[in-house]
Amino acid sequence: MSTTLTAGLNHGLSKANRIITGHDASGKSTFVESPELLYMDVQGAYASARSYSVEKVPAPLSGDQDLKAYLSKNGGENITSHTNNGITIPNGVNMVAVNFAPGSTTAMHRTVSIDFGVCTHGEIELELDSGEKRVIGPGDTIVQRATMHRWTNLSKDKAARMIAVTIYADNIEVGGKKIEETFVTE
Repeated sequence: MSTTLTAGLNHGLSKANRIITGHDASGKSTFVESPELLYMDVQGAYASARSYSVEKVPAPLSGDQDLKAYLSKNGGENITSHTNNGITIPNGVNMVAVNFAPGSTTAMHRTVSIDFGVCTHGEIELELDSGEKRVIGPGDTIVQRATMHRWTNLSKDKAARMIAVTIYADNIEVGGKKIEETFVTE
């Protein structure tokens, strides 16, 4: 899996923009300069970009702490940096844009989080490790509760997009077993 981050991996979809708001010195609301989304390409199947993240909830907005951390170019030292590509932020929140190439399927995986997803383009199939499947289309939402799952773009010729917000979950137990982040390579 590649960890190189690249702008513009949209798989033929319109460019996704990130708009960030803030405050000027007098307290008036303003728009904040924002870098282009940087996508992590995963074997040509899909590309995900961190749209915004905060290190904890409640979010540290005073003094623009969250904004400074997010705009930092030092992803190695700052987990919430826009140059990082992790799906979850321990104790925090992450919003990602995910572009699926036509006909692509992700690996079966689980994150230690509750994820709120919205399909914005195309039809995407959600498959659970139980074999159950559901199809989501534009405007449909998913609440993913730390379950093993994979995504498939059902179109063979059009890309699909989903926006997801992941909120870290701690000490999840199911059937007496602690749930951990899992990625199955096939």
